Amino acid sequence: MLNKKNYFTIFFFFAVSKLFIFFYLEIKPIDTLFHHWQLLDKELLQYDLLQSVFYLHTQPFLWNLLIGFLTKAFNGNEKHIINFILIYHIILTWIVIILINKIINFYDLTKLKIFLINLFVIFNPGIIFFENEPIYAHTTFFLFSLSIYFIFNYFHKNQRKYLICFYLSLLILTFIWSAFHPILFVIVFIALELIDKNNKKINRYLFVFFFLISLIPTLKNFIIFNTSSSAFLGYTLAMHTQVPHCAMSPSPLLPGDEEKYRNKLDSNIKNHPSFVGPLSKYNNIGMIYRSKICKTKALNLIKENPLAYIRTLTVEFMSFHGQWIIDFAIVEHPKNWEKIYKITKEIQNQNNLKLIRQIINFLFMFFIYLYFFKKVFFSNIKNNKRHSILMTFILYAYIVAVGTIISKYEGIRFVYTGYLIFVLFFIEIFSSKKSRSF
Repeated sequence: MLNKKNYFTIFFFFAVSKLFIFFYLEIKPIDTLFHHWQLLDKELLQYDLLQSVFYLHTQPFLWNLLIGFLTKAFNGNEKHIINFILIYHIILTWIVIILINKIINFYDLTKLKIFLINLFVIFNPGIIFFENEPIYAHTTFFLFSLSIYFIFNYFHKNQRKYLICFYLSLLILTFIWSAFHPILFVIVFIALELIDKNNKKINRYLFVFFFLISLIPTLKNFIIFNTSSSAFLGYTLAMHTQVPHCAMSPSPLLPGDEEKYRNKLDSNIKNHPSFVGPLSKYNNIGMIYRSKICKTKALNLIKENPLAYIRTLTVEFMSFHGQWIIDFAIVEHPKNWEKIYKITKEIQNQNNLKLIRQIINFLFMFFIYLYFFKKVFFSNIKNNKRHSILMTFILYAYIVAVGTIISKYEGIRFVYTGYLIFVLFFIEIFSSKKSRSF
């Protein structure tokens, strides 16, 4: 177990790494924030936040709400907002490092091994990259890590407060990213019913409570847009099945729908370019309705030729796992990134090397899966640790499954969200009997 002096040493390396990355390597956030299709336009977030979040987007509300509050607080100054998010991300990283060390306390590791694991996290290129990307990926990574911390504590200490916090962290995830659907609560509930024999009653109460709350974004979309999913799903299915004329682009409202929406909205929204004009981004109402049409066409093609769809998902599955987060070569920006890794662009331009890299990464991930499968089902370990690892793996399996289906553009964000699975793997390896002498 680490003492205060050990934590101070880790924090020293953490702080020095941030100064080195920012001032010497000159890795900084990109200059713009509102190019992300997940965000509404800056003017709408600044001047009509609540109506815009409610009526103009199928994305869960929390990230737009946060950016909207920051936009108001900084009077629309994009640079100040981005710098605030960077500081917020760095704080989250430090909290995750503390959580990892708290999880390590459940294992028998020497201080040298603990220090190496901390260095692996501090200097990991994926974490450095997503700290500097002003989008929700780092927050979902933090919340996933937080949920794993709570589930480890719950099974090791058998205190209900950790189960409540576990469900709460999952709830916040459903309010930030549509990839975390309320169905996740059903999966978690069934798993806990099967493996947790002590608190079945409280688990059932918590499941009902948090599941019903998690339905709020879905119900809102169903009532307002007559769809239970994000617009992104329709376009992703269309890309997987090659439906023509279904690229993600701004779209006009369908005839008959425009009048209905205009009657609901205030004049400053109904006349805003984001809603009606050619300057609209990916968040206008027309895109939502177009997504529904594309989804219907895609599902019909899947029914006609399911094998072709399965082949496509197999390729996505391989590619998804080929984007292991430690790999420098996945990074396209910030612009200064290649200062660390100058051959990045050369590797990306050589398809054979890229394929080899992806195969190696896939095999490594497959080895991790086999390791945890053996650890959970065929190893002589205590049930509290077995159940903790199993729940972690179930959550990561959910990310993999959803990422395989809708990872056309966001595959690396799925990998990053579940990054703690890699850290847990190294903790397990370092705590094994064969490594005790190290």
